[in-house]
Amino acid sequence: MARFAGPVVPVYEDVPQDEVRHAILIGPRQWMVPETPARFMNHSCHPNCRVNDDLDVVTLRPVRAGEEFTISYDSAHSSEELPAWDVRWSFDCRCGAINCRGRIAAWYFEPGPSDDSEEERTDGAA
Repeated sequence: MARFAGPVVPVYEDVPQDEVRHAILIGPRQWMVPETPARFMNHSCHPNCRVNDDLDVVTLRPVRAGEEFTISYDSAHSSEELPAWDVRWSFDCRCGAINCRGRIAAWYFEPGPSDDSEEERTDGAA
């Protein structure tokens, strides 16, 4: 379907300023500046796709004909090593999902398969 590919930047501060909103975290302290069309995927608080470990976009559920493919820009798992949230990533969400969070302004932790805890948000600051 789509794949994220582009130069890897080991230090976030070295991501070009005009690419900060497109850069994606691909590993501990590793950022990618995507150059493929995947960089233009829109956010949804109830996405129908995710990015796997190989940086391929894969569907999470059946997608209806004409439905836009979306990913969650702020989702993370509690086991991931995350940087502090950069306010330049924040935006008012207008995805229209029933569970829309309204404002995307912090990491959104989803429970893992063995995690029974409630979903929570955090800005990643220690």
